[in-house]
Amino acid sequence: MGIADEGVRLTLRLPEALRDRLLQRSRKNRRSMNSEIIAILGEAADLDPVYRSKARGVEQVEESLSSEVVQQMLDEYQQLSPQQAHLLLALVRTMNRV
Repeated sequence: MGIADEGVRLTLRLPEALRDRLLQRSRKNRRSMNSEIIAILGEAADLDPVYRSKARGVEQVEESLSSEVVQQMLDEYQQLSPQQAHLLLALVRTMNRV
């Protein structure tokens, strides 16, 4: 792997118990611990409601609502804490199933 492929170096302090769990998970998935952490962070970014709402779906909402209303909704959504955003999306998903 060349220098350009290495990405950003980061020193991270972990509780020993967390390190052990990451090591077990990385062995189970047959990856290095670094690769496992990168995979976990990548999954978390894809699942993060704020990231996902910005990356996908906004175009569909914009088609059905005026851009002014959409912008107001997005502004208010971005003010939510991650937990509030997660709960809001869970509520919307539940309502869509009914």
